[in-house]
Amino acid sequence: MAEIKFGTDGWRSTVDTDFNERNVETVAKAICDYMMKADVPGEGCVVAYDTRAHSRPFADEVAEILSRSGFKAYRTATFCPTPEAAYAVRHLSARGAIMLTASHNPPEYNGIKFIPHFAGPATPEITSEIE
Repeated sequence: MAEIKFGTDGWRSTVDTDFNERNVETVAKAICDYMMKADVPGEGCVVAYDTRAHSRPFADEVAEILSRSGFKAYRTATFCPTPEAAYAVRHLSARGAIMLTASHNPPEYNGIKFIPHFAGPATPEITSEIE
């Protein structure tokens, strides 16, 4: 297993090497643990994804992990940009969002961003807790 380090409010890595089912599950469970411990308002968690390789099946996996952890998963019906996921957090009064995206990184990358309940970028304090 590769070391998982968050950059700007998320973790990114190359698809089919470090960005794989096992590591996505590890990060999703860590985000669930953070949301369980964090004293934040809201119900459920938005799960969104972009058009990168494997984003949709990983979004399905993340939604399942959230459900098994006792969270309602609001999975988007189709791909969307990160700002739309952040808007959904506010609109649904969710505890946060998990966005499958590598943002500006090259196409061989994918990643997971965590958008907290306030619908802005996760702070270094939040991401260090998740790590």
